[in-house]
Amino acid sequence: MASTQDDGCYKTLAILASIATIIGVIISCIALIPAFGQWLPVRSPFPVGTSTPAITAILTPTVRQMISTARIVPGAQVAAFPQDKWVIAVGNRILVIADDGNVFAHDFADNWVSAAYPISGARVAPLPQDKWVLEMGDRILVVNTIGDVWAQNVNGNTVSEAYQLPGAFVGAQPQDKRVFILGNKILVVTQDGTLWAHTVTSDQVSMGSPLTGSKIALADQDKWVIGMGNRILVIKISGEIWAYDVIDSVVSAPYRLNGPPVGSQPSDKRVLVIGNKIAVIAQDGTVWVHDVMP
Repeated sequence: MASTQDDGCYKTLAILASIATIIGVIISCIALIPAFGQWLPVRSPFPVGTSTPAITAILTPTVRQMISTARIVPGAQVAAFPQDKWVIAVGNRILVIADDGNVFAHDFADNWVSAAYPISGARVAPLPQDKWVLEMGDRILVVNTIGDVWAQNVNGNTVSEAYQLPGAFVGAQPQDKRVFILGNKILVVTQDGTLWAHTVTSDQVSMGSPLTGSKIALADQDKWVIGMGNRILVIKISGEIWAYDVIDSVVSAPYRLNGPPVGSQPSDKRVLVIGNKIAVIAQDGTVWVHDVMP
């Protein structure tokens, strides 16, 4: 009889030990739930295929490229006079266009900015209705308030007479707030961030066609919009740079370029793209450059 009772006790203790083990496992699993939740896929509140670049940019910004620390480029001051109205980069030169249309050039190298020298020929954008001055290859494009596009060739140290490019009007609508060049296209950014592209040939401006995908430069803190290669760079007041790839007619979701701030000082008044560099020209004419590294 005693042996039977002992066997029953042992069985009871074994069952209780098993229950305790199970309870311990359950408690451990409950403790791991918060950490495990970080690995669980989260269902998006948006339908599959819906683009949510703004939310992606805010919650999980992607860092793809590096912006180097700014370095000063020694040499001459650029666009330091009150009459210096427009500044563009043509090849390895910075062209400064005064309000009377006279053009001055600075040769630009990685470690030197030459003294300014005059470019002979026709004046550029001397009229009050000249709204935007752009660079496309070796041509200067002037877009006026009614949307006409006029071109002037830069041949060495000479600027040709202006000739009108027939075709569509560009940037003439009240909602058109920014105009810039990307490759062989003039891009127009409207108030709602939509991009319209006009392809420019040797003698024609195409009708504008909307680009699909992300909208750009919607925020008040978006200070500059420039084109580099097949990308649009939006530089904020804080100096952060957000890039958008343009493939065919589609604008990608934005991604941040990692690095120090660019053009964030109150004295920074102009930003140019020269090759793979972003040049920032300060109020006093000092030139700073950032390399955009792959």
